Amino acid sequence: MKSKIFERVKRFAGVFHERFRASVESTYQLGELQIFLPSSHALPVYQSTFRLYDKFLPHLASELDATGLIVDIGANIGDTAVLLSQYCSNHILCIEPDNEYFGFLERNIYDLGLNSRVTLSKSAIGDEGVRVTLEKLAGTAKAIRTKDDSGIGLVSLASVLRKTELYDKKIGLVKVDTDGLDYSILEESISVLEEKQPIVFWENTVENPDELLSSNNTIRRLAAVGYTDFACFDNFGALFSGGCNAEVLGEINEYLLFQAEARQVAVYYVDILAWCSKDRDRAGGALRRFKLFAGSSERWPQKL
Repeated sequence: MKSKIFERVKRFAGVFHERFRASVESTYQLGELQIFLPSSHALPVYQSTFRLYDKFLPHLASELDATGLIVDIGANIGDTAVLLSQYCSNHILCIEPDNEYFGFLERNIYDLGLNSRVTLSKSAIGDEGVRVTLEKLAGTAKAIRTKDDSGIGLVSLASVLRKTELYDKKIGLVKVDTDGLDYSILEESISVLEEKQPIVFWENTVENPDELLSSNNTIRRLAAVGYTDFACFDNFGALFSGGCNAEVLGEINEYLLFQAEARQVAVYYVDILAWCSKDRDRAGGALRRFKLFAGSSERWPQKL
């Protein structure tokens, strides 16, 4: 899905950085810190074109209880972890299965001296026993299920938490961005989410009836274990709805499917934020601050 947006960005912005072809890697400034990334990675293009892209989570991180673990599933090159580390003191667990992206993730975390507060796991989360291959383009990796023993075996979130000796920690936030496995990850992790009740943020893509069913089922299951409040953002980072329920999300999903089937897409996907009643003030505070940021001309959120 992000690859489609990248193609659109190139058309509208007229950008396909020459450095993408000229070198294997480049650097990018994330707030006050600089990271390494593959030269073909689309993050710099996205954020130079869409100011709000990936800018909500820093506001949320500033609101979290410092003792709560942040779990980043689909950590990619570590851009989210590096950015959030500048807005909170929470420990972060980064989970990324792709060899290339994990290499950049590890390099960025260690080069920036963040390894004491960031734990890395080279794993793919989902239904144990399922295997996937990773189809990469422009800085994202889409998981495709295999029909044989090839590819990467999925493991549960609970098993990774135990292996990294983090299971007993309180979890403040779970972010999921895997381009293909988000629903199955949330479904597989429902017992952890019910027990820990972290705030959850995930990429919600609906391009066909099967994805519509999967998304609606996931949202209903989350609502059944205490996640009754939601907000969503369009794929460019703008707030789409600051407060809605499962029924409204179902209507948004219908809209996403209608676009896809009509081949007239304005919003490619939405990012969904879900929280339980105990985090209503934290989520509300983050949303209020994000709205102020959206109305400003600042490139990066201010620190509390």
